[in-house]
Amino acid sequence: TDYCSCKEWHGLSALLLAPMFTSWLFGNERAEGAEGATADREFVGIEGATSLKAEIGGRIPKICEAPHFREARRLLQALGGAAALREELVFSGFIDPNTWQLTTGTLPNNVFARLAAGVEKQPKAEEENSFLGEWRHRYLIAQNRLDLDHHWDSQDSKWISKASMARRHRFLLFTSRLFVES
Repeated sequence: TDYCSCKEWHGLSALLLAPMFTSWLFGNERAEGAEGATADREFVGIEGATSLKAEIGGRIPKICEAPHFREARRLLQALGGAAALREELVFSGFIDPNTWQLTTGTLPNNVFARLAAGVEKQPKAEEENSFLGEWRHRYLIAQNRLDLDHHWDSQDSKWISKASMARRHRFLLFTSRLFVES
């Protein structure tokens, strides 16, 4: 699948689903022996795809602009919606099937869930988080690694797809890691 080298997909990914879906879609694979993972998958899609990830990638080879994300969201709904996504994220090890919360281990690594749970800390973000005041228990301000911030405006192909979107790009995270169907 040809994902854009442009930075626009980073911002547009929020239009599709939560950051965990983006992480899942763009490369974190199932952790071997993930708790709750099932060996049998009933899903078979285009060209033998056995996952939502493969099906979406097979049908939408380039996900970069708003129309692509709208189509991916429409396709996800047609393929079972949030329930199917939850099943796949459990299978991939991103969601604990007993608690329905995002996992905080390192395989698969979901840095956003780790930050929200307090498993991983960003000391330089502490001052910014203090500005949340009474909302600090529900939200968390996170930041990219310093090297990604430093290369925010780079045109070098090494950095263009992973560098920060802006000089001081920040993420506002929910501290709840619960996966909820809507």
